[in-house]
Amino acid sequence: MDVICLGLACYDILLRAVDHDIMTKDLGLLQEKKTATGGDALNASINLASLGFDTSLIVGVGEDRFGDEIVAHVQKMGVHTEHVARLKDVNTSISVVLIEQDGERHFAYYSGCNAALGPEHVPEGVLSQARHLHFASANVMTKLDGAGIASLFKRAKKLGLSTSMDVTQNTDGTPWLDKIALALPYCDIFIPSHYEAEQICGGIKDFQRMKAFFQSYGLKVFGIKMGADGLLVTDYEKDVHMPTLFTGTPVDTTGAGDACVAGFIAGYLRGYSLADCAALGAAQAAMIIGQVGATAGVRPLQEVLDYAASKGYNLPR
Repeated sequence: MDVICLGLACYDILLRAVDHDIMTKDLGLLQEKKTATGGDALNASINLASLGFDTSLIVGVGEDRFGDEIVAHVQKMGVHTEHVARLKDVNTSISVVLIEQDGERHFAYYSGCNAALGPEHVPEGVLSQARHLHFASANVMTKLDGAGIASLFKRAKKLGLSTSMDVTQNTDGTPWLDKIALALPYCDIFIPSHYEAEQICGGIKDFQRMKAFFQSYGLKVFGIKMGADGLLVTDYEKDVHMPTLFTGTPVDTTGAGDACVAGFIAGYLRGYSLADCAALGAAQAAMIIGQVGATAGVRPLQEVLDYAASKGYNLPR
């Protein structure tokens, strides 16, 4: 296989359009209700599979209806599920996604199986079958954060894999850096959001200072996702600012960051230049923002390349 995606999988209940002050009202009327799969690792796996990569997903789901639906959906999207852990006596993780009129979203999250997934659920031989390991969900994986993912990344590097990591919201009060510091020396690509990078760096806001902070860990590529302001990435030889390639009003930004990172990884594995990797990430994210749901806008590689070309970025085919 080409890529292993490790981390979160959720069953999402998406509600749109929710007023910003919904919690002060007795009743809020919705335009749309939808159910879908979600979770950073699951989203990344579907994006990478759509971009032509043989992708395997390692997540935990329960032996329940929601787990069945998650497995069936990712299989339909071309992702290998033989290493999905079906956990007994633990429920599949669920997110209720509240989407505002402008596409901004807020999550109510039940951790369930995600908190139970650990290094023991990554079979000993599976890493040797892959080219790249992507840990998509640092900060909420109780048994993987810290030493758990560090040990997996160290094994992956010994086997010759490239590695990448993304983070999600940290809510338990532990310093953000503590969750990833042990893994960073074995990580090639790290592209959090600007807010996430700021938290990890202890309040640093400037990209150049963030860049210097992470350089000490030996990253090959560092970047920050900036929403409507695009993407900033560096390989420590040059910096690239890629503007957003989406035009119009976002429908739902859920999954856009996962798509952006997946697109960047896809470009990296295809041997693209830094700028072309960033453009593929931006184009992949743009596919997502126009639809409700984290992966509803996923399209085949040729359509993504055509979209990038329509925005002035002619990527290798």
